[in-house]
Amino acid sequence: MPKKDAAFLDALATALIEELESFASQDLAAAELLGIETLMREDAAARDFLTQSGGTAERMQAVAKLFGDRIQPPVKNTLLMLIREGAMAELPRFLTRYQDMRQRLGKARTVIAESPQPLAAEDRKKLQTILEKKWGMDVSLEEQTVPSLIGGLRLRSGDWQFDASVRGRLERLAHHFTSTI
Repeated sequence: MPKKDAAFLDALATALIEELESFASQDLAAAELLGIETLMREDAAARDFLTQSGGTAERMQAVAKLFGDRIQPPVKNTLLMLIREGAMAELPRFLTRYQDMRQRLGKARTVIAESPQPLAAEDRKKLQTILEKKWGMDVSLEEQTVPSLIGGLRLRSGDWQFDASVRGRLERLAHHFTSTI
């Protein structure tokens, strides 16, 4: 089956984003789609059934029955559209385009938060609130544990960076001393 072009996947991603009202529901949609993509990757029978070329109506009915109320209606509609267009095999590529489209539409900004240990839930929520206020949009935090930071926090989003780590402070201090000698 030939790949669907990027324009089709982008249009479908845009429609899904616009249908979902909140950043949380967009995140949930990504998780739901990822779960289905994982099922297809790990279960050959499910993958074969969902991606076969014939019996589109049968597959659409099975998806509607199988997932029913367990996924958001816009996600179910997206799956049905992929099946109808013979593009279920493109689900991994669609997921990537969906996340990219969220960024481009300014509906969300992903921030990578690096710290020597996982953030406490309260600290994570405070950080997210501060960043959302700063940019005026929803923020998705992706945490990474980097023990070499020693303490503090380093944030990255696109070309924006903020380094409040102990390691960063020590490196700036060392640079200051070597440049003044």
